[in-house]
Amino acid sequence: MTPAPVPPTSPEIASVAAGLFRTVRPYELQWKHKGRLYRIIVPRWFVTDLASIPFFVRWLVSSTSLGFAAPLVHDWVIKEMRSQGFCQVEVFVSGEDSTPDMPMGWHELPATECVWKRRDVDRLFFSIMRDRMKTWPTPSGVRGRVVKVWRRIVRRRAFNAVRFFAVGKKLMTGSEW
Repeated sequence: MTPAPVPPTSPEIASVAAGLFRTVRPYELQWKHKGRLYRIIVPRWFVTDLASIPFFVRWLVSSTSLGFAAPLVHDWVIKEMRSQGFCQVEVFVSGEDSTPDMPMGWHELPATECVWKRRDVDRLFFSIMRDRMKTWPTPSGVRGRVVKVWRRIVRRRAFNAVRFFAVGKKLMTGSEW
């Protein structure tokens, strides 16, 4: 039986310069996909701009309004894909799936299984935002419904912007990364 993912926590982030942040300690993200439990660990000292939001839209959505986890993991996977062609992911092997070669516990997937498509990375970004925004406190009443709708709009627009720039980059450079 595969265990449930560890409840999400917020990454510890410190500002290093205007618009740049770094992780204070390693950040672990676990998620389930097709019945398997996966995790990515973003190392300490990883520097990111979180969400690259154009200056003319920042009055509406700030780079920190999307949370820290989704942009952090998204940037980490993209950096790894650019630098080495794969991003290291671990999979949990449960008791019934264990073998002498792979006992129960966390195991790194072979690099050939860690090759991501840009669309997969963007979908992970969206699902992290969706899961995290559900846990944010919401006021009750009419205002609460407005806040929920606003979060849904922001989440969808952020995902569409990420996809738009990914497609544009691919058309201009011929590379997803």
